[in-house]
Amino acid sequence: MWQEIKQLKEDRAQKVADMKALTAKANDEKRDMTADEEQRFDALGDEAEGLKSKLDRLERLYSLERDAESAREGEDGQAQGEQRAGRGDVKQRDFRGGSNPDEQRAKEVRKQVNAYLRYGEIPASAEMRSVTVSGMGIVGDRPLYDQLVISLKNYAGVRQAGAQVVVTTDGNPMNVPTANDTSNTGQIVGEAATDNTAADPTMDTVELSPVKFDSKWIKVSFEMLQDNAFDLEQYILREAGERIGRAFNTYSTTGTGTAQPQGVVTGAGVGKVAASTSAITYEELLDLYHSVDASYRNMPSFRLMFHDTTLAAIRKLKDGDGRYIFAAGAAGAPATVLDTPYVVNNDMAELSDGADSSVVLAGDFSRYMVRDVSQPVIIRATELFSGDGLVGFRVFSRHDGRVVDASAFKTLDLDDGA
Repeated sequence: MWQEIKQLKEDRAQKVADMKALTAKANDEKRDMTADEEQRFDALGDEAEGLKSKLDRLERLYSLERDAESAREGEDGQAQGEQRAGRGDVKQRDFRGGSNPDEQRAKEVRKQVNAYLRYGEIPASAEMRSVTVSGMGIVGDRPLYDQLVISLKNYAGVRQAGAQVVVTTDGNPMNVPTANDTSNTGQIVGEAATDNTAADPTMDTVELSPVKFDSKWIKVSFEMLQDNAFDLEQYILREAGERIGRAFNTYSTTGTGTAQPQGVVTGAGVGKVAASTSAITYEELLDLYHSVDASYRNMPSFRLMFHDTTLAAIRKLKDGDGRYIFAAGAAGAPATVLDTPYVVNNDMAELSDGADSSVVLAGDFSRYMVRDVSQPVIIRATELFSGDGLVGFRVFSRHDGRVVDASAFKTLDLDDGA
């Protein structure tokens, strides 16, 4: 069923791309679409909607089937346990107090992964319910990814800022349609008036093609492997998540977008240039803030982002009345700058980096899209470090990131020094 769902998604994406091509052709030729083009556009739209309805039904059925399977396996497991404990006919018992299917599945994944990490155990079938043996390592499913991403988030400022995260089961290129309609407005028309004025949004597509990130070797001693009290799985995934998280944040902040994620700074426009090559002022921050369209500033994911040393400088700035523009949070509320939440990201440039550096970013971070592949790979190397009494572990996971609406982000740059 999953292959059918995947094919439907690809077919629908192609319909949308064809609709975009029709619109782009008319726009390039500075004309309205012809009657045939309008008919083709409407037909494609109807087909795309039909595919969406079918896709929604199949995805719902797929989800229900997986839930039912998890519940059935969890119930069978509990029934067998009660029978072994001599507690009578389990078919007559009420299992409403048992764990839910997601918890049951997560426990199963942890058991499988721990057996592989600690002892290198691989079932004869080389196939497990939630993790799959592939070459030298195991390919984890969604529960393993969920554990990895907890640590990954802690070291990814762009994610923390509110980036839109899309999780897929494969890493094939995915085109995301985008639109910017901030320059268009409606109009008043008279009663029964004929008016065919068009106001098309600026449409484009962004391709998300995940690249492979590597945790590098994580070494564990033989003694730690033998110590059952040591939570090996959590340790490996935490270390890997932190390492990959640091790497991903660097690229999602300043990456070029070629064979690596595109950084949010890279995809942003310049909102304000400071007068100095090493300092910023309150007025310049204010100009940056208002360089972003109000429609983005009103979004809950609108944030300021800067290096920690830049925050230290901002905390010393005062407005025209001598009041600090930094406001400490009260009663659990987050601290703000210009009444705006902020995120410290140490992959941003510092004031000390000098001329032409982008030191502050303002934007609606929901317009930055992160794509994760929910199948991290864990490799266990028994012999490579055995002479040192160690076993090596290495984690690979695939991620990408792109700005999907460049108008949503502006930077405050230091003067170029020219």
